[in-house]
Amino acid sequence: MKSPARIDLLAGEPRRYPGLVLLAVALAVLAWQGWDAARAVQRLEQERAGLAALAPRRTATEPAMSAEDRRRHAQLEALARYLAAPWADLLAALEERRPGQAVLQRIEQDAASGAIRLTARARHAEAMMAWVQALEADRRLGNVLLHRHEPEAEAAGGALRFELSAQWQGGGDLLRAGSPATAAPAAGARP
Repeated sequence: MKSPARIDLLAGEPRRYPGLVLLAVALAVLAWQGWDAARAVQRLEQERAGLAALAPRRTATEPAMSAEDRRRHAQLEALARYLAAPWADLLAALEERRPGQAVLQRIEQDAASGAIRLTARARHAEAMMAWVQALEADRRLGNVLLHRHEPEAEAAGGALRFELSAQWQGGGDLLRAGSPATAAPAAGARP
């Protein structure tokens, strides 16, 4: 006959050694990670200190701007102010009032005063005067003055070339800062 199965309800002690080995390995990995992170922080601080030491040297060795550089810088600033002028508004004001028989040839502007000087051509004196009166009626332009007019030599039929000036009031000064008078040819203008 078979011997009866032995049932042991009181188990022996649990095995502690594998758990202790896993704990030791985990602690070793954590210690290694902490040591590696501390080394990385130390390297980063050394690099920052090195860069901080280089920064004052770099600014100390930069030469001052030469006269040529200052002149170029002033020219670039003047160009930037010129390009920032409200040309679209100014041209819209001039084109809205232009009669069909007058052509704008040149616009000159003085940034310091906001004054503009126009050179234009008209087929006859009535078209010239109609444009001058229309510009006088525009609120964006003030002090519209006809300076001179003369018949064009190469054109037949009484065509006139004339110059007028006005004060731009639509949006303040043309360039917001003083610079020498500059000129911009109008779109489609002939030299």
